Amino acid sequence: MTDEKTEGQRDAFGKQQFNIYLPPELVRELKHAAIDDSLSLSGYVERIFREFLNRRTKQRKER
Repeated sequence: MTDEKTEGQRDAFGKQQFNIYLPPELVRELKHAAIDDSLSLSGYVERIFREFLNRRTKQRKER
């Protein structure tokens, strides 16, 4: 049995991993911002994505 997760599998916290590629400077800035807000990098990026999607949904409803 392997520890490798296949697409669609989640960890014990219900999270699914995926890879994205970002410029190194942006990654550095995100890491620093996460630390400033006392969050993990994953938690920080999740918050950013949720805020973006919430704004996007609100803007679409206003059309």
